Order: sequence, then structure tokens, then C-alpha cells
Amino acid sequence: MGVTGLWDFLGEGTVVSLAELSSKHFQKENRRFCIAIDEACWRFNNLTDQQVKQIQAKEPRANPVEKAILYRILGLLRLNFTLIFVFDGPGRPWKRGRRGGGKIDYERLRLLKSMLDHFGVQFIVAPGEAEAECARLQRLGIVDAVWS
Repeated sequence: MGVTGLWDFLGEGTVVSLAELSSKHFQKENRRFCIAIDEACWRFNNLTDQQVKQIQAKEPRANPVEKAILYRILGLLRLNFTLIFVFDGPGRPWKRGRRGGGKIDYERLRLLKSMLDHFGVQFIVAPGEAEAECARLQRLGIVDAVWS
């Protein structure tokens, strides 16, 4: 997905570390920087299926995707970010003749939701596509950024 001319419109940017972003936002707004995270994006752009199979061949009970997500979460919590994970909901649109573009492993989602609960990370299930719900949260001013 892309927006024609977006980079020309935005122009050059400034590289800012996550630590600096979090710190400056807190100093200015007196609250933590809040990020809506499209869960499917983190899940499917994490480890390849081949990497998961290799890890689970050595340790069948391993949960490598969830472990990688855990490390990302811990790093962001350490930097004082507020995270809201957004899961695709039952009304996801059809893509390429399939609902939402892929098969959902509900056991893996249960594991991830349990992990989020234990760390006090909020999560919601979108009415439809998580990416659209993330955008809605930002439009309403509930979150400061969307990671999708």
C-alpha cells in the first residue's frame, strides 16, 4: 500500500531515537507517548515460517514469535511508552478471496493476549481490520502514533 507523492509532501525528516522521542514527549505533555500496534503486522513481519520451524524442530514447545514480540514490548516499556495492541476482529474484509488474508491461530493469540495481560499492556479487538482501528484511535487523539 502506498500514497503517491507522500515522501515529496513530507520532505526530509529528522532521525530521533525512541528514547529521545519518549523523553521529550513526556517533558512536553506530562504523559507517556502512546502507540497503537497492529498485532498482525508484528506477528507476520517478525520471524519467517522457516525460522519458526527450525526453532521448533529443536524445541517443539517453543513460541519464538511470541518471545520476539515479548522482547520488543519489554524494550518499549523500559523506554516508558504506553502500548495498545489492536487485534483483527470478526469483520475483517476479504483479501484475495479469503477473510483478512490469512489463517488465524487462536491458540497463539490467546498466548499473546495472556502475556500482554501479565505485563499490563492494553489490547483491544477491532470490529474489523486492526489497521483501520489503529488509524481511528489516532484520529480520535487516543494514541500518538500507529505502528502498522
